[in-house]
Amino acid sequence: EEVDTAVIEPLTIAIAEAELAHLKEKYRKDYKFLIGMDNHYTAFAGEQTNFWGAKVGLELMQNYRMGFGAYYMPKKIAMTPQITDVDTTYRKFRMHYYTTFIEWIFIRNFRWELALPFSVGYGRAEVEQWLPPRNENVSGRWVKGKDIAEFVATVNVQAHYKIFSWVGIGLGLGWRQIISSDKQIQQDFSGGILSYK
Repeated sequence: EEVDTAVIEPLTIAIAEAELAHLKEKYRKDYKFLIGMDNHYTAFAGEQTNFWGAKVGLELMQNYRMGFGAYYMPKKIAMTPQITDVDTTYRKFRMHYYTTFIEWIFIRNFRWELALPFSVGYGRAEVEQWLPPRNENVSGRWVKGKDIAEFVATVNVQAHYKIFSWVGIGLGLGWRQIISSDKQIQQDFSGGILSYK
């Protein structure tokens, strides 16, 4: 007597990814908490530096992220000299700022994620000014100047590639715009952003 037996298809990567996507959709949450590093590579007045950053927030419906970020520049950077008819003033600065962000995830699959983050925030720049020597007995020195407050807005495009479900790499390109009453500050502090994760 012949007995029908079930045909078992061999497991392939495509079938496994499809099953995983089905399970993720079936058991997904409408939100989840986020916490992570958000380091930037950037340039001010032609000088390159890093920003250390961190983000906390929520991911909603697998398509949006929102929350808060904090960023700190670990080293001081020279600003464009202020040149007048009388003298030339040299300054350097280090800044930190805090933002709120929203991020739209417009492409997402098992391997790739493309997102468009936008943030706006507020920060301060700690400025130092060079005092040249007044005479041969007094050497020049850096003295603390007035801190400068400014609004910060950033927008960029980020791509993430998942090597496994729990580890991946990311790269982003964007622009940081400083809004300040000091036009020289606005020009020096605004610039491109290269982020890496």
